[in-house]
Amino acid sequence: MQGFGRVRISPALGVAAVLTVIAGALMYWRVSAGLNTVWLTTRAGLALTGGSIAGILALLAGARITGPGLDRRIELAREIEAEGGEATAEQQAEIEALHERLGRFMRYDLVLMVLAVLGMAAHRYL
Repeated sequence: MQGFGRVRISPALGVAAVLTVIAGALMYWRVSAGLNTVWLTTRAGLALTGGSIAGILALLAGARITGPGLDRRIELAREIEAEGGEATAEQQAEIEALHERLGRFMRYDLVLMVLAVLGMAAHRYL
């Protein structure tokens, strides 16, 4: 726990995620010939579309759930450090709830990112 409040996840991570999705959307537009419905209904089009949706969902989950949860965890660590280093029962309960929630959603994010990579890789061979 010691030092956790001093760790700061860089806003650059969020910017990189958004730029990655934007770049992916531009490439998707180009590969799909401007969202040509004939291409989109092919196996390759469906694989890339599925991977794209998974990547966007991973970004949204990270922005709406994981990022704010980590920020709250850091805020709690700072509060505990400012109060002498010992967490109250209430703070400890909140930390445990955050830990469980973040762990669950990080696993979901991992699955979504793996699906995104598989969809993008598979489209090339279909």
